[in-house]
Amino acid sequence: MFSLDGKVALVVGGSGALGKAITLGLAEAGADVIPASRNLENNRGLAEEVHALGRRSFATSVDATDRAQMQELLNKITTEFGHIDILVNMAGTLFKKPMFELTDEEWDKTMSVNLKSMFVTGTVVAEKMRDQGGGTIINCASMGSFLGVKRSSAYCASKGGVVQLTKVMAIEWAPYNIRVNAVAPGWFKTPLNEMFLSRPEVQEAICSRTPLGRYGKPEDLIGAHVFLASEASAFVTGAVLPVDGGYLSYGA
Repeated sequence: MFSLDGKVALVVGGSGALGKAITLGLAEAGADVIPASRNLENNRGLAEEVHALGRRSFATSVDATDRAQMQELLNKITTEFGHIDILVNMAGTLFKKPMFELTDEEWDKTMSVNLKSMFVTGTVVAEKMRDQGGGTIINCASMGSFLGVKRSSAYCASKGGVVQLTKVMAIEWAPYNIRVNAVAPGWFKTPLNEMFLSRPEVQEAICSRTPLGRYGKPEDLIGAHVFLASEASAFVTGAVLPVDGGYLSYGA
């Protein structure tokens, strides 16, 4: 039920810290995987790692907020592979500053990268999935989808939007056998937040509230994505799965 043999997956933001683990995890589960972002060199190296696992891939550079670029990429995928079965939307950015200091340009960029990219990529890929009889989409939510995080106003607003967009996608596209879910990572160190999370007082505050007592590791996200991408989750859609070490469940 968890096998992805014969499946073709596109991971947008697939060469980032968390996206790389998911890209390789899907490949290890049997899928051919194309990592997509604006960083061609990172994508090329990751595509080689996918090949080393015995799966097919290719390197690409794309702006996930640009509909024409996404359509061109989808056309290339379907020409080379014949179909697309899995879309993982991982593109993300963060400006860590108080609202009084956040510029309109930084707000707009956050909304574009974190939310618009999921709308653009989701609709482009879902049209193909509809025509071929179905597929599965996994969006990247966050603890910031549910909790207010200081100095992260645009990020939290955009990630709250991801949850609502995921629910509407799931409802509208269910008749086409397209399942849409989201994964909400907890506190994971990435290049976007490492400077903040490495501060001892921050680590103590977060890990003391996290029942499992630590930050997440990129490989902690693999199982959730394989589950949601596979037939093991055939009756799951519109759900948001926290992978947070219990952070959201902490009560006192």
